[in-house]
Amino acid sequence: MELKILSEEENKLFNRTEIRFEVIHEGEPTPSLNDVRRKLALTTGGMSSHIVIDKFKTLFGIGRSIGFARIYKNKDDMLEYEPEYLLKRNGLLEEKKEEKEGEVSGEEKEGSKEEGEEAKKEQASE
Repeated sequence: MELKILSEEENKLFNRTEIRFEVIHEGEPTPSLNDVRRKLALTTGGMSSHIVIDKFKTLFGIGRSIGFARIYKNKDDMLEYEPEYLLKRNGLLEEKKEEKEGEVSGEEKEGSKEEGEEAKKEQASE
C-alpha cells in the first residue's frame, strides 16, 4: 500500500490540517480505515488517534482509492468538532449499546407471558 498526499491545507480556525490523499493498492484488497489512518500518521508525523477519515472511495477496477482526512492537533478539538458517527466509523469512539424504547428485557417478557396465560385461564373458567 502506497500513500500519496494530493493536497494539504492548514485550518487554523479548527486547529487541524485537512488532507486529500490517494492510496495505491494494486493487487491487494482495499485497506481498512485503521490501516490508512496509521499510514497517514507515519506520513504526516501526526498521531493516528487524532486523524479522522471523512471520505474514502475505491475507484473501481484500478486498485486505487481516494480520500479526505482531518488531522487534529489535540484530541479535545477532534471530539468537539467531529460528528459522533464519524468518530464511531473511525473507531475513535465506542458505540454504546442502549435498549430501544418499547423493548422489554428478557425477565419482563417472561413475567408478562405468564401473566397473560393466567388471564386466559381465568377468562376460560368464567
